[in-house]
Order: sequence, then C-alpha cells, then structure tokens
Amino acid sequence: GEGPSSLTPGHCAARGFGPPRPRRRGACAMSAERLWTYGCNDHLELELETLPSGFQVSGLLRRDFENLCAELNVVPHPLLKPRLSPLPARSGAQPMAAQRSRRTSNASTTTSAAGDEAESEAAKAALEEAMRHPAISLRSMLLDRVSMQVLAVLIPRCSHLRQLTFSDCRLDVETLRLLRRGLQGTSTVEALQVEWNAVELPLPAPEALEEAAQQQAATSSQRTPSAPGSVTSAGGANLEWRERCRYRLQTQRCLRAFRTWLVDLAGGQEEVWRALAAEPAEGALAAGEFHDLLERALGARGPQVAEAFDALDGPEYGGGLGSIYLSTMREALESLPEEAEGAATGDPVGLAFAAFFDGECTLESCSFRT
Repeated sequence: GEGPSSLTPGHCAARGFGPPRPRRRGACAMSAERLWTYGCNDHLELELETLPSGFQVSGLLRRDFENLCAELNVVPHPLLKPRLSPLPARSGAQPMAAQRSRRTSNASTTTSAAGDEAESEAAKAALEEAMRHPAISLRSMLLDRVSMQVLAVLIPRCSHLRQLTFSDCRLDVETLRLLRRGLQGTSTVEALQVEWNAVELPLPAPEALEEAAQQQAATSSQRTPSAPGSVTSAGGANLEWRERCRYRLQTQRCLRAFRTWLVDLAGGQEEVWRALAAEPAEGALAAGEFHDLLERALGARGPQVAEAFDALDGPEYGGGLGSIYLSTMREALESLPEEAEGAATGDPVGLAFAAFFDGECTLESCSFRT
C-alpha cells in the first residue's frame, strides 16, 4: 500500500524508479577498453626482442598479438586485433524463447558446457579463417614502434602466415628494421609489400648535430630559422633542433635527387638552365605552373616535381608562400653541399631496405613503392 508519493528519493532509487543516486567519483558502470592512438605506448619505452617467459603461443597471429599486448600492458593496434565474426548457426538450433522455457535446475552445468563448446568452435573457426587468408594487410593507418616490436617477435611463431602488406602506414627506418628482425629463422612469410610509403631520414644523433651545423654554415644562405645558441650549447639533445637538422638534411637529399634527375633528362646541368631560359627567372610560379613548365621544357613530370616544389617552398628557401622562383631553384640546386665520402654506402634509408636482401631474410618476393 505504499505509493511512490510517500517514498523518499533514496527509496525510489533503491526500488528502480526515480532519480538515480550520484555515482562516486572515479567509478564507472563498466570498464572501458583503452583506445589506440599513435604514441599511446611510447611511455613504456619497450625494448622487446624475445617473447616473455611463460607466454603461450597459439600460432594465430591476431590472437597472440592481443594476448601479448595484454601481458605487456600495451594498447593493441586495432588493425592487428582479432576480427569479430559471428559463429555459424548450428543445425537444429531452437529459438531463444523455447530455450528459455526449458531451463532446468542444472542450468549452470548446461551453460558451462555450452560455453566450452562455443569457445572450441570459435578457436576452430579462427584457425580455419587464418588458413584461408594467410596474409596480414594494414592500409592507411599509422603503425607505431611498440606495435611493430610485438608483431616482429610473433611473426616467426605463426606458421600460417605467408604475406605482409603495409600500404600508406608511414613506416620509418626504425620500424623497417624492427620488421626485418621478425623475417628470419622460422618465419614462413614469403612476400612483403610496402606501398605508398616514402621513407624519410631519421632524426640525427646528438653527436651528428655539429656536422649538420657546419653544413648549414657552408651553404651561407642564412635562410634557416636560427636556433637559440649553438648546437653544442643546446647539449645536442634538443628535440626541436634535431628535427630542424633532420628536415634540412631531408630537403638536401630531395633536391640532390631532383637535380640528378633533371640533368639526366636534359643531358647536362647547363642544358637544364638553357631549356628554362625562356621563363623569367624572377617570375613567381605556383605549383601548377611549375609542373607545366618542367613538363613543357624538360619532359619532367611525376611525384618528384611535387616533392621538389614542396622543398623549395619550405622554410629552407621559400617560406611557405605557395610559389617559387626559377632563380631560387637554380641557386638552391647549385649550392647544395656535396655528399660526404662514403655517404652512399652508409645511407640509413638504403641500409634499412638492403637488410631485406642480406641472404638471411626468409622473403622470396619484395615490393617497395613510394
């Protein structure tokens, strides 16, 4: 006989109606799964070369990847987690309403048996799926260093894996080296495709900053933004200054390759400027005009033109104004510092790719496209 109007708010909440009680700070209705973002695992400073002792390998890459991430407290990469697929319906299965109506006192035993059967069927379905599709394909998503370490230690333990594809994943020199570490020994991977992945130079080591500063002074262009103090006074550990040096070296690398390409097309460096002589040297050229000019005068077209325009319009030369001048391009190409002796054989990008052909890698087919 007690109606809602005679109950206090606490009684109402206890009986399931009325305003809910405020939740204690820090409590949640259910534990939320951590979401992967690029760099979310960097704080772990993980250096993983072998599997942890006691880790049980199932041989299924995606399942082992998720389990190993859980053991290492790593947020798993979403493209490497197990795929969710519904179990096929069993023949003779009864509707849910009929199943509810036939529950008996031994429901706990039945539920346990059904759970074991479902788990067995899920494992069997996962194995069949892995054998039908012996390839892992990651497309249009960044891949961090920690995820590549976990992947590299698991690849030799997955006997069903035959092909790996990384398309537009922005792999750098370090992640390529980590990937190569897993493609040896008992690895069964035979084909590797790395597509739409322009590999840039890595950050220079602190001890290499002094050499980079000497190269900057040799150009005498004075167009780069000045850093506070000298390289040595910054201690060689300033991340921003290291990134500036990396960008400068990458720009020089791009323009050096661009210059070699133009010289090969024209037959000589003077022939390049002779072919471009009809265009005013001080006339501003937007990106489209620059493309049209090089194609018309030298037959040069392709992504190299866009990369060179971005480099000439960057902070080293153009300042991001969206236009460049032929005079600026000529001065930049003619004032590039020469490569140090042995630079070609010690190029970090070239060495990262050469490691896949060292005779110990299990690959039989490689495809690298930038």
